[in-house]
Amino acid sequence: MPGIVVFRRRWKVGSDDFVFVPLLESILRTAWLITLSAVLGVHSSDACLNRSDVLGFLIGTIVLLAIAVPLTASLLLFSMRGTIADARPRRHVAKILVAKAILYTIELAMTAFGTHVAFFSDLSLCSRTIRSCLCGVVICGWIVIGLVLVGIAYVFDSNGRRNNSDEDESSLSDRKLWNRRLRLLCCCCVNVFSKASSNALEDVASVVADYFYDVDLVASDVSVGLFLVHREQKRRRKRTHGAIPYFATTSQLHESRQDPVITETQTTTVSSDPGDWMTIAMACHFVKFALGSYGWPLFVYSNPCRGPCRMMSDSRGCLSCCTVGREAVSGDSCCCSGLVAILQQTGVSADDIVYATFNNKIHLLPFYVAVDHTQKSVVIAIRGTLSLKDALTDLEANAEDFEAAADGVNNYNAKAHSGILRSAKRIQETIRDERLLEKAFSMHPSYGLVLTGHSLGAGAAAILALLLRPVFPQLRCFAFSPPGWLLSAELSRYSENCVCSIVLGDDLIPRLGIGTMEKLKSDMMNALNSCTVPKYRVLMATIWRSLCSCHKEEEAEEEDEGESPVRDESLEQNTQPIGSSSSFSGGESESGKTRLRQPLFMPGKILFLEETRRKRCGG
Repeated sequence: MPGIVVFRRRWKVGSDDFVFVPLLESILRTAWLITLSAVLGVHSSDACLNRSDVLGFLIGTIVLLAIAVPLTASLLLFSMRGTIADARPRRHVAKILVAKAILYTIELAMTAFGTHVAFFSDLSLCSRTIRSCLCGVVICGWIVIGLVLVGIAYVFDSNGRRNNSDEDESSLSDRKLWNRRLRLLCCCCVNVFSKASSNALEDVASVVADYFYDVDLVASDVSVGLFLVHREQKRRRKRTHGAIPYFATTSQLHESRQDPVITETQTTTVSSDPGDWMTIAMACHFVKFALGSYGWPLFVYSNPCRGPCRMMSDSRGCLSCCTVGREAVSGDSCCCSGLVAILQQTGVSADDIVYATFNNKIHLLPFYVAVDHTQKSVVIAIRGTLSLKDALTDLEANAEDFEAAADGVNNYNAKAHSGILRSAKRIQETIRDERLLEKAFSMHPSYGLVLTGHSLGAGAAAILALLLRPVFPQLRCFAFSPPGWLLSAELSRYSENCVCSIVLGDDLIPRLGIGTMEKLKSDMMNALNSCTVPKYRVLMATIWRSLCSCHKEEEAEEEDEGESPVRDESLEQNTQPIGSSSSFSGGESESGKTRLRQPLFMPGKILFLEETRRKRCGG
């Protein structure tokens, strides 16, 4: 399971990862050896073989292949031994890799020599077969060397030589490494030199580095661990019986230690009386405004055939910008395609658009303000994640102080998702500076205020609702699939009367957060430690299931009831629900220290919807 140590350096590959590639290499080298030996045997009388350089290169290549084939086969066999957590039977893999490194060095020199012989010497006396054989051997040799160098670059760990005895120094080194990786990843679409971007990248690097600081896993371990956890969760779900409540409050979920939305197990029913406005009908109405905030990309994606035609044929399209006014629309295209998509999605008229901005930066989310005459409301709709800048905002998951100007909220314990809180404050500043709500309510003073959004936009809408609630105490917020790591417990309780979170089925976003990720990491580590079969067998089972995913449900259930590669007690020992202190621990380091984070929760009351009709393959 840990990264293998070769040449006194840790690499991002495990000792049990040398199965599939060495198997393919053994087959190709064996075919290469047989072909070269046969050609040399058949054409042994060729005049070209009287040259010492040609004969020496061919004989040397055959000798190297004869050594490489059994050496690669031994690497394959040793790598197949043991289990994922038990690396003792594979203790000789590092020595074999050192031998292969020496062999590759000799092969590099031999290939360079063969390049001179095949392409820069006189081969007029050689037959066409020998010349083709020399060129083929040289080309294949360079291809193998190139693939080896690419593989070395892929598994190279820049922190492989660090001294883990100093935990603070290791943590700082990890953060700097992740900061460099994020800057390289985002250099094409984010101004990484701006102050806001630099702070955001540092925060994201801190979150990612802290998450991985106490684990020693390679990429294949993560893949296998996720597969094992998923299979075990399916087994556990079939043994679980219990009702899922339609409504629940975060405070009740926290106190009862049950979470119908996040955890896999429901043994008690937790319910709460929702407000009169928290209905499915109202949610279905305002979801149109949340989806409209995505502009033309989502509208065209949802209506691939009729969407473009509807937008082009909309008589409001060319006139909408003139009707609304250029000062009220920011960041849209010259033909106002984003605004037209909002009109098409929501059904409101251009005169009902108070403001719309499509500008997108870190902590700057597109949103619009519209008047909904159907429900007599002024609607603020905020867009969710649709760019890498939004993804960075999502990943700024540190808990930041929330200065709540509200009765009954202790500012010391009031925390919120850092990136989303900053985005909500930017929207609040725009609303205040542009006097958007004053403009809307001056025309419709009897209307109410509704905030809505999806995903990242839902989180920003929920926080913005808390920021605006002292001024608009009767406001309402429909948060569709909000992030599960958003508000502290006290703020979440405070939002129960003004925020309704809608979660559909197995949606990932409401379950996603540092707490659930820590629990997933703990479950994954338990599954890997308890796995009783080698890694390559689990990988083969994963590939087989992916290729044959269209089995009948009955056959799949019978298969799941077979022998599991994980011992039954592996995950059962770590089934504490989200919200318990241990589920937020990053694990325990050698020094005995743990990294704890204040838990955050979804906002308001939760409306959980589950699809009852199941889709079958081909159906």
